[in-house]
Amino acid sequence: MTTKFMIGGNTVHVFDLNDETALDVLPSKVYTVRFNPIEGFHLGITKDKLELPAKIYGNTPQRVQKCIDTYIDRTASTGILLTGDKGTGKTLLMSLLANEIIDKLNIPVILIKDPYAGSQFTSFIETIGECALVFDEFGKMYASGDRHGNSDSEVPQTSLLSLMDGVDKTKRMFILTENSEYDINDFMLNRPSRVYYHFKYRKLDEASVIGYCQDHNVVAKVIADIVDLQRRSRIFSFDMLQTIVEEHLRYNDTIESITDDLNIDTREDKGEMIEILKVVERATETEREIFDTPYVSKPDSSYTYIKVKDNSEARVAKVSNQPTADALIAACEADEDEAVSYNEVYVRDKDLVYEKEGKLVYQTEEFIFTAKSMPRVTTNYASFF
Repeated sequence: MTTKFMIGGNTVHVFDLNDETALDVLPSKVYTVRFNPIEGFHLGITKDKLELPAKIYGNTPQRVQKCIDTYIDRTASTGILLTGDKGTGKTLLMSLLANEIIDKLNIPVILIKDPYAGSQFTSFIETIGECALVFDEFGKMYASGDRHGNSDSEVPQTSLLSLMDGVDKTKRMFILTENSEYDINDFMLNRPSRVYYHFKYRKLDEASVIGYCQDHNVVAKVIADIVDLQRRSRIFSFDMLQTIVEEHLRYNDTIESITDDLNIDTREDKGEMIEILKVVERATETEREIFDTPYVSKPDSSYTYIKVKDNSEARVAKVSNQPTADALIAACEADEDEAVSYNEVYVRDKDLVYEKEGKLVYQTEEFIFTAKSMPRVTTNYASFF
């Protein structure tokens, strides 16, 4: 036992500390912040690590390693924001990152499940030292402000800015998840000094779809149909994928037939569209053609796939530089007759190298695409074909 004295004003408190349970450093486990009027803020041990699925698909491990490497390399705190629909990978990344923080950084992970704020809360976190703070469903706990007419009685997100800015100069990691980025305050969006990474999960990624299907012995033709559905769908979650695969393996029916009866939303994504005006192959500097339609969804953090025809002088003469709907339909019918081959090129928003007054230029490893923005009222060009 060790006796300690704490002086507060004219009062002296005497404490007997057990040397075996009194620790200088908080062990690297998962904790939850708790509060009651008598004890004030304290921690509850939740578990050694967060639960993970038996197998992880897609690029989640790479993103986690990127966060770990960046945190190690930086001297300041690092914020990680995960936004997107449920079932698209946010919780998986959060859980895997938390476990890697425990294993590789050897610091504790603190779960914030209630909207704590204020000087007393900040002081409590500062006494913990280096740690990772996890705010799951952040926008539901803390009000984003005037943006959505939040009540004055709610705890505003801005009340955490001093903690995130690190007034005590202690380095920490902040992990925030939220379905919609519109529920995140403007003082956090586009502020990499506070939130360094923003991973946007619009829908389950293609690599995860393929990996899961292969592990469940789905044949290649059906995998291609499921991937095509994932690309076209407005939303596509892991729950949807599991259900589709389960139903296909049970009845061995087509994906189109299966999804008609399932309780899932397979409506196509009718977001902002662009028209591809010109395609140039970078290696040869020659112009190429679009395989089916020049009208595609505007690339975002997921991707847009564009089919580019193989070189063919005969086909170049069939379609003008400004094709009409009739010319495009005729070209598509010719494609069906002649079985024209094509390259499927994936374009993301990060490939955008120029944008001005509706003119867009995207550059991939193989091609340069010149495009123009289309009004939202003309989004259904695919119906021509």
